[in-house]
Amino acid sequence: MFSVLIVCVISLLLISRNSELAKKRDFDKHNQLEYIEGLIRLKIKVGNKSKALFFINKLNHPSDAIMPNDGSLKKIFSMNPSYKYYWMQKKKLYMNRILD
Repeated sequence: MFSVLIVCVISLLLISRNSELAKKRDFDKHNQLEYIEGLIRLKIKVGNKSKALFFINKLNHPSDAIMPNDGSLKKIFSMNPSYKYYWMQKKKLYMNRILD
């Protein structure tokens, strides 16, 4: 009986650790995409549409995890999107800006 309890505790610790690693990976990817977004804005500003499109095509986040909110009231009372949805919307926004 004691060994079953130990296995359960170890399993919970491993699951918790894996969850934290996934959150960190998602957040790191989000930060990379924010950097790319800055490059897109710069390329649009200087009129380099082909390079902007190159970077726009990189705005993909593989995670369906819900983005954490920053504590602002606007975010607290609105639904937080997933990383994938958020970056899909950003991609559409910049594509429309380039094509207009």
